Amino acid sequence: MVAIRGSSRWKYALSLCLLGAGLLIREDTLTVVPVMFLLGYVYGLRNGTKQTYLYVYFGAMIVVCALFMIYDLWLSLNCGLSTSS
Repeated sequence: MVAIRGSSRWKYALSLCLLGAGLLIREDTLTVVPVMFLLGYVYGLRNGTKQTYLYVYFGAMIVVCALFMIYDLWLSLNCGLSTSS
């Protein structure tokens, strides 16, 4: 979180793309998301400043994860495939 704080939007987009790539490669990447939420929340509390960018970033992470889950469901229903197998 500190590395991309106050950075340009392309670093946020790159981070979300890498999360998406990690989800496509291995579904276990979903376990990182709650940890990132917790670390970002604790970081925001320790700094005492309003961290609006964290909430936007976390919302985007939730959207990326939801899109992955929809894609995985579509694969399993239509193609008989799943990324979790």
